[in-house]
Amino acid sequence: MLRTENNAELIAEIEGGIRRETSVGCAVSKSICSVCGAELGNGECGHCRGHEYDGIVCHAELCGATDAYEWSFVAVPAQKNAGVMKRYAQEKGFSGGDSMMEKQAALGRKYLSGLKKEVLRLSLLVDEELHSSIAKRAEKMDEDSLLALKGMFEKQLEAKFPPLTQIPGKNDITRFDGDEYIV
Repeated sequence: MLRTENNAELIAEIEGGIRRETSVGCAVSKSICSVCGAELGNGECGHCRGHEYDGIVCHAELCGATDAYEWSFVAVPAQKNAGVMKRYAQEKGFSGGDSMMEKQAALGRKYLSGLKKEVLRLSLLVDEELHSSIAKRAEKMDEDSLLALKGMFEKQLEAKFPPLTQIPGKNDITRFDGDEYIV
């Protein structure tokens, strides 16, 4: 929330704890069943929210918030402890969307780094002079450009270094019937 003269009183009430009960409308990447741990809504879970199973009340655990599209103050929240907090503390054992997104981002960076190294390795095999000019440009390329360049270099290397047979008579058609080998 922007701090302006128009909402200064509301911000003061939030910070003072007077306004704290809230309702948030959001989109999440998945909803997990509190009873069985399966994702709700995709047919894997047959539990009904609000019903009790072996002493456990079924509810959805919302994971990986992707968008918060509505936020309101309410007199009586549907969720007992819903409210505005002055601080954020990650609960022990919580695997929220942020940590998952950080892991996915790190994996993506690792993939792109490996792809860049492979493109540079292939360019060195194709032409040493080409390698030095591509090295700087590869750092700024996206995945599609790198994959296209990789494919082009692989085709050039196939032509430059065709696969060789280990059997004499490179272009001869050789037939093996198994009698040549005795075990």
